[in-house]
Amino acid sequence: MKVGDAIYLRPQGNAARYSKEIKKAIIKKIGRKYFEVDRPQGRFFISDLMHDGGGYFSSWKGYLSPKDAEDSAEEEEIIKELTLFFNKKITLSLKKLREISAILRQDNADPLKD
Repeated sequence: MKVGDAIYLRPQGNAARYSKEIKKAIIKKIGRKYFEVDRPQGRFFISDLMHDGGGYFSSWKGYLSPKDAEDSAEEEEIIKELTLFFNKKITLSLKKLREISAILRQDNADPLKD
């Protein structure tokens, strides 16, 4: 990461209520702990690319490529769908439940898998 590089910002929390658009920003300044971008104004932690919310929830999460930002948004949506689905009474057939169980066991077998 260096001055002039592009970073892609995805809104989070309350900022995501108004727009889910991924914005491209240019790194203006890099320090030891933070870097600053041209827009939105503010600084981001170098360690995790999170916006410094000043003690409040971060409004933006940074990504090094637009694909990473889109993948993160998709992952969040899928997790939300699964959470909503499994937090209600399940009326699936035993066959479908076994298929879901096999998929879950397969992915949880190797914790280092992406």
